[in-house]
Amino acid sequence: MDINNFINCINKNCKKSINPMFNIELHNSNYNIFHFIINGTSFAVNKDELIKVLNWFDNFWLFLEIKFHSKEIVKDKKVSKKNELE
Repeated sequence: MDINNFINCINKNCKKSINPMFNIELHNSNYNIFHFIINGTSFAVNKDELIKVLNWFDNFWLFLEIKFHSKEIVKDKKVSKKNELE
């Protein structure tokens, strides 16, 4: 499965079930590692680090982080159709 399609699928389904503002974005990529985090609407502190969180319901807040490790080293640091999940 293509990483972009997988993330788009997560975003689409979570907008319906969690919050219409739900959106996971590429945060950082380095050769064969792709790091995605939720683009939250509020800030919270986690282990002395300021992170973005999204209100799920009432007083529950969501932080989501996804990392993919590709078998191949990607030279251009772009998520593309060549980078597939294991």
